[in-house]
Order: sequence, then C-alpha cells, then structure tokens
Amino acid sequence: SQYLIENADRDDYKEKKVFKGSNYKIIVPEVAMTEAYEEKEISVDFSTEFNSSDIVMLNGNPLPLSDISENGYVVYCAKQKGNYTVGAYEKKYSDTDSHWAKDYIDYVSARTLFSGTSPDTFSPDITITRGMFVTVLGRMHGVDTVSVGTDNGYSDVPQTEYYSPYIKWVKENGIFVIEGDKFYPNQPITRSEMAFIIANYTDFCGFELQSYETSNVFYDISECTPEVKKAIEKIQSIGIINGKSITVFDPDGILTRAEASTVMTRLIKSILGVFYGNSSFENGGIRIGAYANFDTDTLNEPLLYAYLSAGFNSMLLSNEVAGGDKRDFVLGYCDRHGIDAVVPFDYMTSDLSEVSEYCNHPSFCGSFVSDEPGTNEFDILAESSEFYSEKYSGEKFVSNLLPLYASEAQLEYGKLASYPDYYDTSAEKYRIYCEDYAGKVKSNVIMTNIFPFIGDGIYERYIEAVSIPADVAKKSGKEFWCIIQADNVHSDKQHFMRQYYMLLSFGCKNIISWLWNDGLCDDYGNYTKSYASVKEANYEIKPVVKALSEYTYSYTSVAGGTFDNELYGIKPVPNEISANGTEPVVIGVFETGEKKAYVLFNTSQTDYADITFELQPQTAGFTVIGGSGETKAEKTNNNTLTLELGAGEGVMIVF
Repeated sequence: SQYLIENADRDDYKEKKVFKGSNYKIIVPEVAMTEAYEEKEISVDFSTEFNSSDIVMLNGNPLPLSDISENGYVVYCAKQKGNYTVGAYEKKYSDTDSHWAKDYIDYVSARTLFSGTSPDTFSPDITITRGMFVTVLGRMHGVDTVSVGTDNGYSDVPQTEYYSPYIKWVKENGIFVIEGDKFYPNQPITRSEMAFIIANYTDFCGFELQSYETSNVFYDISECTPEVKKAIEKIQSIGIINGKSITVFDPDGILTRAEASTVMTRLIKSILGVFYGNSSFENGGIRIGAYANFDTDTLNEPLLYAYLSAGFNSMLLSNEVAGGDKRDFVLGYCDRHGIDAVVPFDYMTSDLSEVSEYCNHPSFCGSFVSDEPGTNEFDILAESSEFYSEKYSGEKFVSNLLPLYASEAQLEYGKLASYPDYYDTSAEKYRIYCEDYAGKVKSNVIMTNIFPFIGDGIYERYIEAVSIPADVAKKSGKEFWCIIQADNVHSDKQHFMRQYYMLLSFGCKNIISWLWNDGLCDDYGNYTKSYASVKEANYEIKPVVKALSEYTYSYTSVAGGTFDNELYGIKPVPNEISANGTEPVVIGVFETGEKKAYVLFNTSQTDYADITFELQPQTAGFTVIGGSGETKAEKTNNNTLTLELGAGEGVMIVF
C-alpha cells in the first residue's frame, strides 16, 4: 500500500510501454517489469558513430532483441532494468564473406544466437537440426537455462546436451511439443516445422506483429494439418519467410544454417517493429531506386521482395500503384524495410488532402507532381508548391525536368509540344530553363531524366546533360536527383555501375532506374536478366554510397575534353590530380571537416585511365572504396599515389 501511494503518478508497467526519441525507440513488454522504473533507468548510452557490428548491450552482453540502422536509429526491447549501452560485437568467419546470407549471418552472430562449427567457420550450407533451432530461439528469448532445468521427458535428449533446457522450454510452453518419448533433436528441421514453431512462439509471447495482405496460395500445403497451414500463412504474411515461388512453399524442405539465420533476423526485426523512422534523405543519405510500375492485379509481397532483394532503398511509385487499393500495402512494405517512397500527386486535379491519407507512412518522403513540365507550367507549379510546403514542410515536392536534349518547344510547352527534334536546344537555354524552375518553384529537389551512358554514346553530351541540373541544384541549395532511362536492352551489371559512378560524381542524392514492370521479375515472381545485373551492381555500390553519405559534395571537374566551366559548372581539375586517358575522367570532390574524398569515373569504354595524386607531406594515408579487379592503386613514394582505372570503371578515394 505504501509503495502504491508513493508511486501513484508513475507509469504502470503491467501494460506495454514504448519510449521514442529522435534516434531511439525503447520497447518495454507487457508485465516485463515487477516494479515501475523511470525512462532514464532503461535508456541507452548512445555513441556518436555506429558500425555494422554495433548492437545494444545489456550489462555488457549482446541483447538479441535490438537493432541499429545504418543512420543510427536504435530500437531495443527492455525486459529488465539494467545498463543498456551500444557496443561492438562481431564474429568473422572465413566461409561467409562471399555468401548470399552474409549480412544475416553477421546479424545473428553478433547477437550470439549461433555458434560457429569451428572457431573460424560457420558452415552456412549445412542443415540445421531441431535441437539447434529451438536453442537459437531460446537464446533470442533469453531463456534462463538454470531455472528451466534439463529434465525434459524425452528419452533421446540427454540432460547433458546444450539443447536440453531449450527443448524443455518449448515443450512446457506449448511452442513445440512432440507426442511420445522422443524428440529427434538431431533430425533436420523442416520448413513447416520452423513455421509452426515461430507462429506458436509469437502467440506465446503475445507479440503483435504487423501482417500484410498477400494473394499467395501455396498449393503444396494442402496435406498439412490445419494448425500448420495457419502457421505457414501467418509467418509468410508477416514476411519472415517466403515461398520457393508464389505458389510453392515446400513444407518438407529442410533449412540450412544460412536460411535459419535469415529467418531469425527477420523475426527479430518483426518483433521490434523495425522501420527506421527518419528518412535517410534527412540524414545526408544517398538512395538507389527504381520506378515501381507493378501490375496492381498481381502485386503481392514476393514481387516487392524482388525489389528489396535487388538492393534498392528508394521507390518511385507509378500512377497506377499510387492511385490503386494496393498503395498502402506497398508503403507498408517500404515502412518495414527502410525504403523511401516518392508518390505521384497530380497538382492540377487533386486536392492536397489526398496526401494526408498516406503521409503518415515513415517511408513516404515526397510527392512526384509533374513530369517534364515546360516553362509555361512553372508559375502554377510555384503556386502549388507554396501550398504544399506550408502543409508538408518536411517532404519533397518533385518535378521531373526535361533533359538537355529536349527541343526548344518542349522547354516552353512541355508535353504539349510536338515530338522533339533532339539536340536543337542550346546549353545556355537549358540552363536558363533549370534556373527558372529553381527560382520559382518551392522545392528542395532538382530532378531530371537522361538516357543511359554507354560505350557507343546513345547521347554524346552525357556529361553536359548531368552537369547543368547538378550545378543548378548545388547553387540553389537543393538536392540533385536523376532518373536513368534504363530498360532491359542495357541490363549488364557494368551498365548500372557506369550510371552510378557518373551521377555520384555530381553529388546525386537519388538515382532511379527506369525499370518497367518486368524489369526485375514477371507477374509470377520469375526473375529477369536485369534482376541479377542490378542486384550485383547495387550491392557493389553500397559501400561507396554509405561512405559518401558522410561527406558534403563540393564540385565536379573533368580531366580531358573541353567544357565551358561557367556554363556547365565544371571546375578546373584540382592541382593535386592529373589524369591521362583517351576519354574524359569525371572527378567529384567531397569534403567533411578536414577530410577529402574523390569519386572518379573513367568514361572510356575501351581504355584504362592513369590518375596521379600529388599528396601533401602530412597526408597520413588513403582508402580505396569500390572499384573492381581492374582498379589498381599504389603509393609509389611518400608524396604520390597512382591509380589505374579500368575502362568504364569508377572508384572512391578517401584521404
């Protein structure tokens, strides 16, 4: 009674509590605490920088139910009072560096859920047994093995085995009960058993995991028991595991350690309700995206998974998706997986209240309001942008401007003009067009679209076409975005890498590939050739994008070729750099504090480019990020760095 009187104004922890801040979310589960605590008693000590190996630690031990995004957004489940800190915990294995599941394996290993099969190996492709899987689940839950005990009642589960208390735990709590006196702990676990265990576990814990509509019908689970079928449908709708295809689940298939790592990673993220709240755009991030022109009749989670697994973190929705009944389904998926979404909005015919229907989605980062407008639309766009910015000041009001190769008639009348006679617009008039838009329209983005850069030069003035809108964006304090008019005709990995390095050299913040509905997969989930190519490119460029996000774009120079620097905004090559090659080398200069970084792109598709950096005596060293096997960097003496850049190759150099 005295305790209740003294604590009458304190929170009642019999119910779930969630504390939120600008860079953290603390979840206190229902009845997790036996007495009330103040928020400061369960807060975390935040470090100023986060590495991929950083996780939340409880009293110095890795906390499985915790997550930290690349931009430092921390989410964790506080089941008890203690000292929560952020710390590094990383386990390296020699057999996972090139494995498809490396990120998932690193995630579960940092949380000490899995042990290696040896001090140096993980063995990702061997099967995981029943005993192993319930042990991993129990470790994630934080089972106290001492209090649980080891007397589990199964004749084939010796009490001395590591999995014995965890098997007793799942049995006593109805998570996985095997009838009879044998558990068969060393039997490989099947996909249906795994689904059944996870579904029962989430029910046992009372977790409210967000489920998403799915049109999948797995025809091969008809022989499963009703309970197992329900479990499969539940965890698939949550997104913890996908079918082998849209119609095939493979219930009797067995799981590898890599696949189990993937499942456990997604389970943790689902329990935590992880979405990374604040957009990466707002944290200086760079996005790699694509145009999402899905067939709304067949749109489901596996199709969105193809988009996610290809490595995209930005999405431009089509009008059909944005205006259909699948819009919130798509945005919900983006919320869960940290994808920023730009949603079309017709400023001429729609009311601003329509944006309020979906702007509460964390993934929503702006409205696509106009495609290739002419100057005759700028005044009404300016008026509309004023209203928009008053109501949605944190979002982006985006128009896709015409490219340099548009006709003069197009620059004035936009799509009302007749089909263009390409190349009849001067660069001077195009700059005026971009500057006019930047000066009138209240938008924090300058975006244009462009033909892709390829060896035979579909568009020979590619550098000029990028440089003008990029320079206007820089001078007007706006972000530069670009849509690449790419399709399946140009679908090799190097095609995408060329676009990425060229545009990153000009400080581009959002690179969007114009991939149509079948650009990644068809309506049945079958992947295209482009899927494999862009996936390789996206994962190869990821370290460059992550590192570059920490820097501020300064300017671009071009070694080789002739440019009107004032017109194109291309500055002279820095004194410390010289480049020799048959074609121009584009050099993007970035800075943060006293550190400098350069993004270089060799525009030649046939010949190497030799680049030399004359280093200052106090230069401590350098780091090469990206590049390929053809990229060779060597410090020949204390003052010189030589770089051999392959044909059509790009690289980032940090000093």
